[in-house]
Amino acid sequence: MQPNSLNCTPAGDKAGPGNKITRYTMSKEVEISLLPPGSVKASDLTYVVIGAREAGKWIFVRHEERDTWELPAGHIEPGEDPDHAAQRELFEETGTTGAELQHLHDYVVRINGTADFGRLYLAGVNERGPLPDSEIGEIQLSTTTPGPATYPEAHTAFIDVLCRLTDQSNGT
Repeated sequence: MQPNSLNCTPAGDKAGPGNKITRYTMSKEVEISLLPPGSVKASDLTYVVIGAREAGKWIFVRHEERDTWELPAGHIEPGEDPDHAAQRELFEETGTTGAELQHLHDYVVRINGTADFGRLYLAGVNERGPLPDSEIGEIQLSTTTPGPATYPEAHTAFIDVLCRLTDQSNGT
């Protein structure tokens, strides 16, 4: 994969995964903070987001009722373990039946003062079958982000972390 192929901003002081907090102020209404892994109790988490890679490309999904793209993601069901939710969402949205998951960050999204918590993962996809019946209309494997993004503020923050992680693993 080419460095910065996910439309990254040039490397600065933001990085993932690690022990520091990184804040993305997207507008006066929206702020996303990436927290060290394990910072948020599992019972307080609402969402999982998965940066999934297969054969050197990233997997993006398009909901059947939208014409926008996003990373595989979804809600954690009541009582569900976040790691299980990530595996389940990865299967439901991409057909992935085998993947190695890495917990990169916990995160908080604040919109107009209301906070929601989630967990960001990196998945190395080893095996993927057909797309199951779900709300996903299409998947795309790409080295660049398709547009437009469903949730542009969150997409920007998560892609930034994934880019920096990929750049670090490539030695750049």
